[in-house]
Amino acid sequence: MDSDEQIKFSYTLDDEAFKLGVARNYSYRHSVRKLLMPLFGSIMIVGAIGLFFTDPRARVLPVVLLILGVIYILSKKIYVRRIFKRFKAGKGDDSTYVEVSASASGITMDVGNANGFTQWSAFVDRVLVKEGLLLYPQKFLFVFIPHQLEFEVGTWDKFVALIHAGVERKV
Repeated sequence: MDSDEQIKFSYTLDDEAFKLGVARNYSYRHSVRKLLMPLFGSIMIVGAIGLFFTDPRARVLPVVLLILGVIYILSKKIYVRRIFKRFKAGKGDDSTYVEVSASASGITMDVGNANGFTQWSAFVDRVLVKEGLLLYPQKFLFVFIPHQLEFEVGTWDKFVALIHAGVERKV
């Protein structure tokens, strides 16, 4: 790709797309946690049931273990909901329209009243998922670009190739 060749596209980041991006981020960044939390939750629930039936005097501990077990099992849903609420705080509309221009030097994103250029070297990671792409300017901060884009110039494959060429995985 020529260094001056641009890829231009736009997309709407609605609530469902954002939640999907958060869920994919959780699956990627918290891969061990996503496996262990449900396992520990299940162990707590089994322990609570066992304790409840084996020790008739124990009533508080089994309830606490049961509640914690359910919270652990639902940890991914709780995480997605918490991040989504934080994202929606102070934001009245239901979706965000984003215009993107990318070249070999970096990416420009226009979102409402804000716009900015970021060089590819500023990103620390990138992850291609079935539903889109996660770009990481920091380890736990991400930009989700869904696969459903309206291309003005370029294609999804050219954009992904540009990302892979420009973003070095540092974390």
